[in-house]
Amino acid sequence: MVSSPIALYGATGVTGQLILSRLASLGLKPRLVGRDPKRLSDLADQYALSLYEAKIDDHKALAGCLPRGGLLVNAAGPFVSTAMPLIDAAMSLGCDYFDVSGELDSLRALLALDVAAKKARRVVIGGGGFGIAATDILVSKLEAAFGPLESVRVSVAADSAFSTTGVAESTLAVLAGGGAEIVSGEITRVRLARKRWRERTTTGASISFASAPLADLIAASRLTHAPDIVAGVPMLPMQAQATSLFAPLLPLLLKVPQVRRALVKKSGHAGVAGHEHVSRAWVRGTQGRRSQTLMIEGGEGFALAADIAAHAIARYLQSPPLPGAYTPACALGPEWLDGLAGIRFYSQESEGMHA
Repeated sequence: MVSSPIALYGATGVTGQLILSRLASLGLKPRLVGRDPKRLSDLADQYALSLYEAKIDDHKALAGCLPRGGLLVNAAGPFVSTAMPLIDAAMSLGCDYFDVSGELDSLRALLALDVAAKKARRVVIGGGGFGIAATDILVSKLEAAFGPLESVRVSVAADSAFSTTGVAESTLAVLAGGGAEIVSGEITRVRLARKRWRERTTTGASISFASAPLADLIAASRLTHAPDIVAGVPMLPMQAQATSLFAPLLPLLLKVPQVRRALVKKSGHAGVAGHEHVSRAWVRGTQGRRSQTLMIEGGEGFALAADIAAHAIARYLQSPPLPGAYTPACALGPEWLDGLAGIRFYSQESEGMHA
């Protein structure tokens, strides 16, 4: 492996370890940064990497480990807590920033730094994992084919092999804020799971979805001027109805330790054991009477997120974008995922599904 101007924060988590493995396979040798050097030491030994101790709010410690002119990769959620301190440190220390957040408030705050990033001559990229990176591409392709869209519907189904506390905490943090949609061009708080629909897979199977406050809403609105955008996750109709009914009580319920622990246990994106995991995302764009749905398909959720993140980092190193705050497609171009092994694109029309 060769030395590279990358620092990885959050390498001990599931996603962080997978990203580290992918970067190593590309011959990259990131610095490992975290608050607990004991947990990082095994990884540092395994990959022969340098190790730095730094908490996210310790600017002095971060100054000693972030590569000036390099890239800080943040894989530590919840990103609503970790992203802004690390972005502030990176920009002030002359370092670019990249994360795999799928949290609406985190991505919105990141994109709001566009002017500041340009002034600091730094690149800030959010949403470099499966969900946003995938739907970002699909929105770009639809916009290119149709022109300005009138409405967009985003559906994300990450099929993960196991659950993690980090993902669960991020999910609960998002859901506690209630539902959200783009209505008349503005991000609007609405009742969670108030809209429901179905999407088809390449095998003809049907998956039920309900609206949720995904960061994909913000990413899509950055790429298209569609006044109405909704995003959703897989949810059975009865579950969606119950979620919509009880969602206003969630912030209060999360204050009860026993309830929070139970919800965390069930909110980590665990899939069904013993089957081949397939993660999918759909984007349906409408213009007048015309509409089209594009779908992207890959493998297990955590592994796919790491593959996409490592591919994005490699593209960034090869051709860094101009300073600014971006989602992946805006930073790397609408074709940046083409050619990534295991990724398949489909166009869904009335007569069927086409590769």
